[in-house]
Amino acid sequence: MTLLDDARNVFGALAPDVRARIVRFLDAPSAATWDGCYSVVVNERGTLDGRVPLTVWQAVVALDPSFQDIANPEPRGARLRPEEKWRRIPDALLTARAIRAATAPQFHNHKEVK
Repeated sequence: MTLLDDARNVFGALAPDVRARIVRFLDAPSAATWDGCYSVVVNERGTLDGRVPLTVWQAVVALDPSFQDIANPEPRGARLRPEEKWRRIPDALLTARAIRAATAPQFHNHKEVK
């Protein structure tokens, strides 16, 4: 079993191209690869804190509350480069741990957890 086997979005298991966005980041963390995967939904049902659906970014924030919970705002009509959008990016280990936690069976069945 691999890290992304239990990841689900509203369409079910992650499509190969969506999985590839996360793998690119894990293999070579950078602002550009983070910008490509931060919004990927990895748990369509959310977690115990009620967030639905749960993205890679939200999973990282859940594990590391010091991580920025909003991106730098883009000026009207302009598009920020990834390096300008993110004050910092998580490392691959933190991101993998966050995805593992977010896709754990107890989070997929959180209504049954007491």
